[in-house]
Amino acid sequence: MNHSFFTAFAIAIITSVIACSDDASSNPTSTEKESTDITIIEGSFTDPRDGQVYKTTTIGSQTWMAQNLNYETANSFCYNKDFANCSKYGRLYSWAAAVGQPEDSCGYGKLCYFEEKVQGVCPPDWHLPALAEFELLFSTIGDKAHTAKKLKNSSGWNYKGNGTNNYGFSALPSGYRYVNGHFLDEGNATFFWCSETDGNYFACGINMIFSDDYITVSFESKSDAFPVRCIKD
Repeated sequence: MNHSFFTAFAIAIITSVIACSDDASSNPTSTEKESTDITIIEGSFTDPRDGQVYKTTTIGSQTWMAQNLNYETANSFCYNKDFANCSKYGRLYSWAAAVGQPEDSCGYGKLCYFEEKVQGVCPPDWHLPALAEFELLFSTIGDKAHTAKKLKNSSGWNYKGNGTNNYGFSALPSGYRYVNGHFLDEGNATFFWCSETDGNYFACGINMIFSDDYITVSFESKSDAFPVRCIKD
């Protein structure tokens, strides 16, 4: 799927709206946390494989990494081949790399299903989320129309696309690596892999873009490279 046309079209619309809303720009971006009965606990853990420390957030019954994974493997990339972007956004993984398998067994054109929890590229005691686990996160938040806004970081998104980050998930607009090797949409979009596949060529992706407050689920080319958010076992 070519995301660049879609995001370029959205940018054109948002730019037009911003140009017509100068008086609104004087209002500060809200970072206020909503009142909620959901248990939210912020913490951290150390990946024993390389010593990197990650922030975590417990949202209801689930504990998520509050940063994208930055563990180097084959077929993982820094945005624009810049190591500083790995520190900022984590690495971008092909789907085979995300599920911890070689391209010649789980990559584009290869049929590869998992019936059990998939640790994949995640640290011990963590795993690559299934779609149902993302959906539980969304239902815990309970507001489908504004789920992305509540999970997006409160800074870093282009065109006034920042979120309120009510739950400490801190989703950043990492962009992605397209199948042709080009890097696209830093500042505008992010995509997270989940463990399901749709046959030989596509796998489940969770999508957020700057212009929308809601999240979409789609099936993307296994050869694209997206960030990974791990969830605790």
